[in-house]
Amino acid sequence: MIEPVPFDRVGHQVRIPVTAGHLEGRFLLDSGIGLTTVSTDLARRLGLELTRTSFTGHRMSGQEITVPLARLPRLTVGGHVVRDGLVGVFDLGPTEGESGLDGILGLDLLGDVVVQVDPSARLVELQPDPLLVHRYDNEVPVRVHRDGPSVALFVELRLPSGRVVDVEVDTGSRCLILDTRFMSDCGVGPDDVTETLTGTDETGHDYSRSFATVRGAVGVIGAPSADQPSPRVMFQSIVHDGLLGSDFLDRFVHGFDVRRRHLMLSALEPLRSAPGRAAS
Repeated sequence: MIEPVPFDRVGHQVRIPVTAGHLEGRFLLDSGIGLTTVSTDLARRLGLELTRTSFTGHRMSGQEITVPLARLPRLTVGGHVVRDGLVGVFDLGPTEGESGLDGILGLDLLGDVVVQVDPSARLVELQPDPLLVHRYDNEVPVRVHRDGPSVALFVELRLPSGRVVDVEVDTGSRCLILDTRFMSDCGVGPDDVTETLTGTDETGHDYSRSFATVRGAVGVIGAPSADQPSPRVMFQSIVHDGLLGSDFLDRFVHGFDVRRRHLMLSALEPLRSAPGRAAS
């Protein structure tokens, strides 16, 4: 039986309880991870054997990250079972404590269900039955990008200038991130930048990130009621047009449907009015 799963947060990110094999654990739910990843510690405790193959993904600034692959025999979330899932194995840091995690769950293993997130009720539901899916105000078509086992969703986003860009739906990001070439489309000049961060990431890549408040609204094409007025945006030189993060999505009950190629957005309401009963 599929039941809503209560979640907590690590920063802005959703963290849910799971059962991996025979062990209880905590995974982030991240629409932008591409490939579901388990910690090296969890892989060791489960005795996972590497497949002798690897996956090479790319950070938003283009740097390659390669992870070895393993087969996770069973992963259970709220009664939904994923069997024999291909996962990356990576050092994700501490597994214990307030910010600890055992893995990061992406949309690659969830293509046969609708992933529904209610930020106000702090519930996640993985619903395989389309008749029981929450009724959404907006159903937006998405482009599903597949790179081997990795899955990512992209939507069209309208900037204040009217320009339409192709952005990844990434709950791993907090604010809206746009490539620096779109600053003028957002009415942002050098004097509008309120904060600049520079540094070097774990791949050795130097970055510069500028933050500014957009002059006007941004909106997902196909969801006219979902416009976000004057959002704070991070501008950086990246390989995508941008990434749509949780600051935008958490204003709604939102759903990811890889199979039907939809992003769904609706006014914040509980996913269920009572345990075991679909919302009307």
